[in-house]
Order: sequence, then structure tokens, then C-alpha cells
Amino acid sequence: MDRNIALAKVLNKEKNLSHIKAWEENENSKSMNKYNKMFVKFNAWKKARKASTKAKLKKKRAAARGEENSRAFQLSYKIQERTIMVPL
Repeated sequence: MDRNIALAKVLNKEKNLSHIKAWEENENSKSMNKYNKMFVKFNAWKKARKASTKAKLKKKRAAARGEENSRAFQLSYKIQERTIMVPL
């Protein structure tokens, strides 16, 4: 009888330990899934932010080139006017 009680206690203890281990694995899995989800969101935000910044920079560079081209054209036009108007 005592042997059966001792065996039942051991089996119960093993059963409890297996439940605890399963719970720990489940919690670990949940936390890893949450981390991966946040990591993916962060990377998506980072890529979007980077693309937005590049687009803004490209737009500003294009605007600056346009202004430079416009100024260069105006200067060249003024120089051409002066050379034509200058008597030889």
C-alpha cells in the first residue's frame, strides 16, 4: 500500500513538472512571437521612413538643380544680351 502511494506521488510530481515545462514553453513561444511581430513592424516603419527621407531628399535635389539650371540659363541669357549690345 505504501508503495502504491509513493508511486502515485512520483507520478503526480512528474505530471506537474511536465505541465510546468509545457507552460514555460508556451510562454516562451508567446513572447518570441510578440517580439517577432514587433520586430517586423519596426523594420517596416524603418524602411518606410528611409524611403520617405530619400524621396524628400531627391525632391529637394531636383528642385535645387532646377533652380541652378534656371539661374544658369538666366545668367547665360544676360551674358548673351550684353555681348550682342556691346558695340565692337
